[in-house]
Amino acid sequence: MKKILLSFWILFLCLGLNAQRMTDALDRGLVVVHRTNGTSNEGTFVSWRILANEYYDVTYNVYRDGIKLNDKPLSVSNYNDTGGSTTSEYTVSAIVKGVEQPQCKPQTSWNCYLYKLIDRNYSGYKDITLQKVYSNADGSDITADYEPNDISMADLDGDGQLEILLKRLNTKDASSLYLENATDYAILEAYKLDGTRMWWIDCGPNMVSLNSTELNIVAYDWDCDGKAEVVLRGADGMKIHFSDGTTKVIGDATVNTRNTFAHTNAQYCWTHTGNEYLLYLNGETGKPYQVMDFPLKRLEDGETDLKAAWGDDYGHRSSKYFFGAPFLDGRKASLFLARGIYTREKMIAYDINPQTHEFTTRWTWNCNQPGSEWYGNGYHNFCVADVDMDGRDEIVYGSMVIDDNGKGLSTTGLGHGDSQHVGDFDPYRHGLEFFGCNEDKPGNNYRNATTSDMYYRFETTADDGRALIGKFSDSFHGCQARSSASNLISSVTDNVLGITADTFLKWSDLNFRIYWDGDLCDEVLNSPGTAKEAKIEKPGYGRLFTSLGCNMNNDSKNNPCFQGDIFGDWREEFIVRCGGNLRIYTTTYPTEYRNYTLWHDSQYRQSEVWQMEAYNQTPHISYFLGKAEGITVAPPPSTLTDRVEIADGASINTDNNDKHLLLAMTDNMNVSVVDGAAPYILTDNAPTWVEGHDDNANITTTTYTHTITGGAFTGEMRLIKQGDGILKLPNVTETYTGNTDVWNGELDFDGNMPSSRVWLNRFAILKTNGGKFGAGITMDYASKLIPQGDVSARSVTLNFGSRIVMPLSSVKIAADTLRINKVDWTDGPKYLAPVIEFTGNTKPNDGAYLLGTFARVEGSLSDLIIEGISGVTYKLEMSGNNLYLVIGNGLVPTGINEISKDDSQGKYYNIEGMKMPDVKTYKGVYIKNGVKVMKR
Repeated sequence: MKKILLSFWILFLCLGLNAQRMTDALDRGLVVVHRTNGTSNEGTFVSWRILANEYYDVTYNVYRDGIKLNDKPLSVSNYNDTGGSTTSEYTVSAIVKGVEQPQCKPQTSWNCYLYKLIDRNYSGYKDITLQKVYSNADGSDITADYEPNDISMADLDGDGQLEILLKRLNTKDASSLYLENATDYAILEAYKLDGTRMWWIDCGPNMVSLNSTELNIVAYDWDCDGKAEVVLRGADGMKIHFSDGTTKVIGDATVNTRNTFAHTNAQYCWTHTGNEYLLYLNGETGKPYQVMDFPLKRLEDGETDLKAAWGDDYGHRSSKYFFGAPFLDGRKASLFLARGIYTREKMIAYDINPQTHEFTTRWTWNCNQPGSEWYGNGYHNFCVADVDMDGRDEIVYGSMVIDDNGKGLSTTGLGHGDSQHVGDFDPYRHGLEFFGCNEDKPGNNYRNATTSDMYYRFETTADDGRALIGKFSDSFHGCQARSSASNLISSVTDNVLGITADTFLKWSDLNFRIYWDGDLCDEVLNSPGTAKEAKIEKPGYGRLFTSLGCNMNNDSKNNPCFQGDIFGDWREEFIVRCGGNLRIYTTTYPTEYRNYTLWHDSQYRQSEVWQMEAYNQTPHISYFLGKAEGITVAPPPSTLTDRVEIADGASINTDNNDKHLLLAMTDNMNVSVVDGAAPYILTDNAPTWVEGHDDNANITTTTYTHTITGGAFTGEMRLIKQGDGILKLPNVTETYTGNTDVWNGELDFDGNMPSSRVWLNRFAILKTNGGKFGAGITMDYASKLIPQGDVSARSVTLNFGSRIVMPLSSVKIAADTLRINKVDWTDGPKYLAPVIEFTGNTKPNDGAYLLGTFARVEGSLSDLIIEGISGVTYKLEMSGNNLYLVIGNGLVPTGINEISKDDSQGKYYNIEGMKMPDVKTYKGVYIKNGVKVMKR
């Protein structure tokens, strides 16, 4: 394994920096639930993972007791078997390029639970019995004093299954306010899913924080050996019990700092003196690779006064810690640490040598300047996400974002808050959005996660302590959001939706979102009381699930021990405490939608690292899904698995036939093609690099170009363009027949593409000078066709918001069919119809300007939005098959499908913005820096 790893590391160094990621090597994750109410059987639900490398073409067979159940291969990853029993064994096999692969390990049924309220539906559950706990004082069984709490998950031993890292709290120690003479403390344990304890840690007396919110343990495969390593903060007296039965004490076992705080009020019970350590452990055995002084010090050299340094003298403000595994270079995970949220903030990022496990500082970031717009902006949680779409992760730290380069990307200066969410909440804006609530400047904010430009700001007078956003309903477009004190907000219109918030999403349900039933909408995971049963609500519909005898965690925070895509298809499981043990719940709702495991989405995977830290927050994926919007397929995952990476200067030839090739260099690169090359798939991930400079007004972007020269591709190859950079193809006749899908960035092509349909995803660009597209061009919202010379296509499909950007007089488009598609949504984005944007002279001379020739027009020319022309009258007019833009008194033969607009008074043809509904509970609306602000 070490030789293999070394070869990989050398290959990485030779190829340079590349924006593509390793994804965890997970197994099939098969889960089986036989549905029975005790007297009658109602069939068996079977669900399994689709892996990142199975995104294209892979289908599946399901077997019960060795007999195939499906008549034809399945494209989705769930199956309803009308038969079976609790003892039936199920397996699943993948069919790859027509060849059936070996069946996965057989599974029998989990337990089932029938819930009947609005829906009558079963769920499955798996119980995990925890090991007993014995007293350090006399060896007696004190298991009853311990309660399961928060969890992290990762594959610790490389078997393709996820293991559990559990925080188990000593409730007796906590209720007595952490007495100095206590002998038994909180513990951290590593478990396999069958209940086998791998290793564990006695935290000792010196890790005290209110409700143990700052006692955290995380895992990620930083050294890329297929097994996750473990990171945590430690203190003197911590004792690790390794998998082989040996132990190790961290620091000085005689130190006890519990005499430094009072034991009369839990609010003031914080360890705030003594040594702190950073532990980096082998995840399989618990043995340390590194034990070092914690690099983000409580007091810097020369500092002696805790209150002067942090703002209090009992340790609350100095004891806020975060850990993460961001891909700061787009290729490998770094280790991120942070400390402080209310006042000063300290951060450090390390790169880890996979052979020696030594740390190298990548960057540090600190702010200890009161009055700075970067000061005191942290929340009780943070997240890792590629907010600017450059393939590199950012640190979203509440009211500010720290860029991958260790510089501030942007900040709002709104200060501290409790709950934050980041994702592609508005599919009609490029990049990711942020929604969160605020305490320092109370209310909520919805903003551009890259620039911190405010889309919506609600202001109130007291701490607005909860917030949630999700795609909760197909009755509205985009996502729906609210905070405790606000109304329901549209992520698309940046306005309040015209319904009473509590009839749709109660303030008390602003907790976790979850995929549970079979549609593409989020549900809400919460509790009907304070740390009571788990419940799942479908906003606007009602209760889908309530757990039986199992409870949520952390008082009114009501979070599960863990939520994630642990098993089965892309819907999520959650873990709750069940007495003194654990229970995992899974759904049995069928779904028609195919998606790869959320664990292989880059942002979702990061959330499974940081979820347990401080105030647990729900995970979000990096992309948008919604039936109402017609966005039902996730983008291809960014993965290296089963890809053959092509280096700069290399040649693609017939040796690469039937392989999935990848161009992913974070730089300009050139690759040549030999005629006759027929890869299975060519994925290009030419990126940009968006860089912050500790200045909101100074965000720079470098755009990289990947250039392919030489011959043409052939065969059934598909071409996939990802990354916001540019891919240039040679000016040849490309004869490949698979689709050309431009998910991101720009494709430049001036040649002939007779057999490959070109699709432009939202915000993608096709630039062409004389290109011919025999299988047609289809364009989605905000995508651009930029003809720089005459262009021909079998068809041009302009979906709403798509855009042709062309000079008025020098370029023409010819197609058999022009399709014009609009929508009539009342809660849609700015453009509800396609746009033609003219460049150059904005006030052209009178005349008839030929735009193109179209044998057939589907849809109405009157729906087209014209931009770039002002101060003149104009009309679109067909004469025969020719489409003209007629300016002023210009003349063409009388045609049909005419639209006229008078812009002589400077009136632009556009879409009228939505009006804000009358909301009586608010005192008014005002504009602040161009943003609508609701004030209570």
